[in-house]
Amino acid sequence: MFGNKPAQGSSTPQTANIGASIRIKGEIDSPEHVFLAGSLDGDITCDQLTVDGTGRITGKISAKLAVIDGHVDGDIVVDRLQIKSNAVVKGSLTYKSIEVAEGAQIDGNFVQVTQKPQKDAVTLPKTEK
Repeated sequence: MFGNKPAQGSSTPQTANIGASIRIKGEIDSPEHVFLAGSLDGDITCDQLTVDGTGRITGKISAKLAVIDGHVDGDIVVDRLQIKSNAVVKGSLTYKSIEVAEGAQIDGNFVQVTQKPQKDAVTLPKTEK
């Protein structure tokens, strides 16, 4: 009635904004895009994550897409990772694809995950002796 809710069946993506003055201690689990300009002391699981230049995370990140321009101290497990020029990242990075801008600071391990097509298991008939 007042236009605050998206129409039913609407696929408009939602974004959870965490402002620069906000500090969170605990876990975040969101099906949405999370934009973090504040700080998080805990793990985050979301569809997409953007860590702004003022953003800071101490904890594990799990997402389909993560764009990092702030500070991250913890492991990152994503499908696609973009590390911008102002980023400072410490931890193990596990990804399918990665982009790193000149000037980014990274201290950690890089693990690229490649998906190979799985073959169906074939059961061979037993031979009689």
